Amino acid sequence: MIEGTSPNLYLNHTVAPKENYYSIGRIYNISPKEIAPLNNLQLEKGLSLGQTIKIPLTSNFSQAGSAAADEVLVPLYHIVQEKEGLFRISTNYNKLPLEILKQWNNIKTESVSNGTKINCRLS
Repeated sequence: MIEGTSPNLYLNHTVAPKENYYSIGRIYNISPKEIAPLNNLQLEKGLSLGQTIKIPLTSNFSQAGSAAADEVLVPLYHIVQEKEGLFRISTNYNKLPLEILKQWNNIKTESVSNGTKINCRLS
């Protein structure tokens, strides 16, 4: 699930056995040097099993909908919160046009229910 608002979007990742900054960076196609500062951590100190860290969505986040030949795109979702509509969601996700957001999620109206998973595109 995507957290934050544009331009500070991120994912939460829980550190699993044998994971480190570099293996996590490969999972999300991002440099460990971008992960550590976002979490106020130092690369030299390593990570702890079960630790939750933020993964920034910057150059590794695409809303274009197409992948290079060597890429795999994974949908990223936002859970609709109370008093949150499509306009707010589109604004928070790089001012994504409402029509595209509706198309990606097969939504016909302007309103969405609390708890709805909205696809905000691919990573």
